[in-house]
Amino acid sequence: HKFQDQRLVLEKEEMNAKANFEMLAQKLTDNIKEDKKRATEKTATKAQRLDDAATAKGDLESTQATKAEDEKKLEDCLTSCHARAVEFEQNQVLRAEEVKAIEEASKILRSDDVSGSADKYLPALVQVRRARSATALVQLRGGETPAEAQRRER
Repeated sequence: HKFQDQRLVLEKEEMNAKANFEMLAQKLTDNIKEDKKRATEKTATKAQRLDDAATAKGDLESTQATKAEDEKKLEDCLTSCHARAVEFEQNQVLRAEEVKAIEEASKILRSDDVSGSADKYLPALVQVRRARSATALVQLRGGETPAEAQRRER
């Protein structure tokens, strides 16, 4: 009896040890599977991040090149604008001088010193002006010659 009891106790211990071993083996197998899955995911994530980094680097280079072109265009535009502003200011000074010259000429023409000459030369100026306005009208109407325009106006 005693041997049977001992055998029974030993068989129970062996079964418990075997069950513990199988549970430990299963747990380790599951851990290995989970670790392999995580390693695969991390490898895929790393590859995706490297790909994203390469794409971002390419985008950065492209953006920097575009920025450099845009800055050059802006600089050219600002230079051109500045040159036009300077030219405009110079033209304004010139126009002011022209206005002064015209006012001076008008003052001279209105003066008593040249008042008699106006009757002598003014009709010729009016005729020249009339011919110019007829030409301008012809250009606006398109296709008429100055002779046709004069015949039509009579």
